[in-house]
Amino acid sequence: MKKASHTIILLVILNIVLLIILIYGRFFWIDSNEPESIKSDLNDMTMYNLQNKNYLWYQATSDNTKLNKGLIVRNENGDTISIKNLFSKPSLVLRYSELNCQSCVDIILKSLLSDTSFNENNTLILGYYREPDYLYQFKRINSVHMPIFNIWALELPPDTLNVPYIFLIDNYRVAHNVFIPEQGDSIAIKNYLSFAAKKLKNM
Repeated sequence: MKKASHTIILLVILNIVLLIILIYGRFFWIDSNEPESIKSDLNDMTMYNLQNKNYLWYQATSDNTKLNKGLIVRNENGDTISIKNLFSKPSLVLRYSELNCQSCVDIILKSLLSDTSFNENNTLILGYYREPDYLYQFKRINSVHMPIFNIWALELPPDTLNVPYIFLIDNYRVAHNVFIPEQGDSIAIKNYLSFAAKKLKNM
């Protein structure tokens, strides 16, 4: 009887040890491929956080910046227009370049064009493109019916990031509420546009 009890106790102890080993292995044992994947995930997270901080810095340093009155844009016919004449009233500005991530531009444009608060009267699209053919194709693909003006540099800090961004501008050419969306973040873009629509009414 004693022997049987000892055997049962021994089996229980072995089962507990085996369970601990399995749990330990599940959470702490890793195969040869996992360290690289974990390292990659950590690097991605670090880069994402750094990018967020970077974007915030560029947004903050761009706010309340007055655009140089000497800047010149070109319309779709190639005619030159002084930027001081272009910004005659408060407007929402989409700034992009043909060199930007195309899907990033598309998602902003899609959200903007589907928002009925914005139209040719209160919205300006300032792009950069080298060939007119690019513009025609871009407008056709994205069903853009408002004019797109061409300018190499606005001289705002985000221009150096090679990403599209949005901001509000008053009739004194002062930029406000500069917003650089994260890639694919359509919710943040829609929220910004909702805010911008209300802000424009009071500018």
